[in-house]
Amino acid sequence: MGSRRWMYTFVLGALQIGFAVGCNSGSGMDGNPPDPNPGGPPPVGATFSQNVQPIFNARCTGCHSPQQRSGSLDLSASVSYANLINKPASASCSASVAGAVLVRPGDTAGSMLWRKLANSNDKCGGAMPFGSAGLISVARSEFDTIAQWIQGGALNN
Repeated sequence: MGSRRWMYTFVLGALQIGFAVGCNSGSGMDGNPPDPNPGGPPPVGATFSQNVQPIFNARCTGCHSPQQRSGSLDLSASVSYANLINKPASASCSASVAGAVLVRPGDTAGSMLWRKLANSNDKCGGAMPFGSAGLISVARSEFDTIAQWIQGGALNN
């Protein structure tokens, strides 16, 4: 009888832990939105308007908007593409990483956006989204989508 009571206690405790971890009111445990496609592959032929900009809208425009422009960068839908492609990184970023370009089409590792989302050692400043270990750890499928878009030529499609 004692082992059965122990088993019920164990199962009940495991369920409570599962609910505590799983119930987070629709946001990630770190305050970021949850990955809508956890562990899933990025969309084939990721497009800017349908796949990349929605990620910026959900995760970036709270700080990178016309009102805030953190790092002198606005990622709102009407200007984000023009503000990223072959554009030099901010002055403070360029001071620590010479020749830094925000998005270098076809070159993920040469793109500061990718470096910050990947939390790579050769980035300037902190990982993005702010306060995280990088999008790669927050929402891997979204990170993969942006990487695929850059590697595919960072088209404005």
